[in-house]
Amino acid sequence: MNNVDDSVDSAASEDSASPPNVRRRRLFLYGFGLLALALIVAFSATTLIDSDDADKTESATRLKPPLIVERFRLTATKGEKGRGLGELVRREDRDGLRVIAVGLEPSAEQQAYQLLLAGGRDSRVLGNQVIGEEGTFIGEARITSAELREFDRIELRRVTEGSPPQSDLVLRGRIAKQ
Repeated sequence: MNNVDDSVDSAASEDSASPPNVRRRRLFLYGFGLLALALIVAFSATTLIDSDDADKTESATRLKPPLIVERFRLTATKGEKGRGLGELVRREDRDGLRVIAVGLEPSAEQQAYQLLLAGGRDSRVLGNQVIGEEGTFIGEARITSAELREFDRIELRRVTEGSPPQSDLVLRGRIAKQ
């Protein structure tokens, strides 16, 4: 046991007996290590905080809902089923007409639903979509309020490919003149 106590005592006496330069170097290295560790922790914390703020700002602008300027009710024509809603929406970068219609018959082979504006000089097709078993049409097209006012109606037609193509009016909504 005395050998162990002697070695501990001798190490302690060597440390206290070491020249001042060695002690100074050790203190300098310990201080430099602590400073480097503090800088790494501070840099990591600021990077983490900044990235959280950027993510929140980016997601807030991305999820900003559009402004609904006007709504149009789409009703089924005689012999058809379903109903729909059209909305003229304004976003920061563009305006558009979005339409959702439910309760529609699924598209048969070589058949699609066509969204168009009618009652103007010429009809304007906004898009086509094949309807699945859920019977839902969802679409959006870029159009300004002024362009929309050139027409009287929003129509959703079931178009069957053939010679000549067959078109059946399914839903219709009125566009109010302002």
